[in-house]
Amino acid sequence: MINAWRYFKPGSYVEEVLTRSWPPERELRVPDPAFMDVLHIFPELRAVRCELRNDHTGVSALDLAPLARTPGLRTIALTGCRDDLDLAPCCTSRTWTGSS
Repeated sequence: MINAWRYFKPGSYVEEVLTRSWPPERELRVPDPAFMDVLHIFPELRAVRCELRNDHTGVSALDLAPLARTPGLRTIALTGCRDDLDLAPCCTSRTWTGSS
């Protein structure tokens, strides 16, 4: 189901598919960091995981501020992170896991 996300407009997919069928307490693997910008459409979502490494250009730079607009998030797992990734936009009572 998550692989199909790439074939739709990200916001439409979140609204029409994920919010209706994805269990909000189950970790959602986000296939592309660019899709994190639309997760606020799914406010009940509790956990996300995203690979930040871009196979073509290396580790991607990422603004995490859009995740702060997803109020239900409690766990955010990021892999392929740059050492200087600014986590401040999302630092609240959430649990962070990450690796470079």
